Amino acid sequence: VLNDHIFNQTVQALNRYITLGQILFPVLFILMGVLGFVVSWLMVNGRRMEFAIMRGLGASRGRMFCSFFLEQVALALLGCVLGGLVLTALGAGWAGWLAAAGFLVCYLIGCALAVLAVGRTQLMSLLSERE
Repeated sequence: VLNDHIFNQTVQALNRYITLGQILFPVLFILMGVLGFVVSWLMVNGRRMEFAIMRGLGASRGRMFCSFFLEQVALALLGCVLGGLVLTALGAGWAGWLAAAGFLVCYLIGCALAVLAVGRTQLMSLLSERE
């Protein structure tokens, strides 16, 4: 029986890295989801004047929701598919697609809530609001 001290140290260090990765992986997924939610909220709220113009021209709330939400769906879907392909090419495998799907879901939830919140705002308050 050989007692290889360097081998044992390497195994212990690898076990510590694996444990750390198992702890940090869910935390990173949660942070990614929060980031997707916040980014989508800011993207939609930055276009409040476009909402006001559409409302002023007589667009219904349903049409406004569909217009802005479907635009964001197309952009987010394209970005997440490209991100999933890049992560797969880098060797992430199914975890890359899971990350892309998680980001997409959080982004679309944030976008839908932001579009609904801006859509419920009165037209005059949208027009009189300063950036």
